[in-house]
This record gives sequence, structure tokens and C-alpha cells, in this order.
Amino acid sequence: MNKMKVSYTSLDLPLYRLYELDDECMIDAELSKSQGIMFSHTYFLDCTPKLEGFKFDLHSVLINDRAEENRLSKMIEFKRRYDPEDLMNPGKLLF
Repeated sequence: MNKMKVSYTSLDLPLYRLYELDDECMIDAELSKSQGIMFSHTYFLDCTPKLEGFKFDLHSVLINDRAEENRLSKMIEFKRRYDPEDLMNPGKLLF
């Protein structure tokens, strides 16, 4: 996409929210399942979606940019308790 200069945004949305998309938006959607819930990892090409969802930064190496809030809080709690020196996967989780 970078070679074509196409801008994109990615959001994780519940499946039913896909029906709310503007017809002017080009999308690419991947279906996923997390914690027993189906959702769409949706890429919006050359448009700004008017929907709110979990922003997923595909190119980030940080877990903080790729995990849902409830999972992230558990990971941070675990990391603070068992790896306060950040020895396991250093720098991947901001806590």
C-alpha cells in the first residue's frame, strides 16, 4: 500500500457494525475470533471511517497497540508482578 500511496486505517469491529459502513469507503476485512467473540479486523482504504472501534496498529511492535483493553490490563498486571525488570520480551509492553 505504501508504494501506491494509499492511506489506510484499521479497526476491529463487531460483525454487525460492517452494515453501518459508508458506500464510499473501500474496505478489506478479515474475520477473527477472540475470547469467543467473532469480529472483523477491517482496513479502510483512502477514507476515514465514521465508526468507532478498537484501533489496531498493524505495524507496531508494541503489544499495547495490538491488544484489547481488558486483555492489556491483565498483561500489564502480570508483567508488573512477575517481570518488573522487563527481562521477558523487553520493550514489547509498556507498563
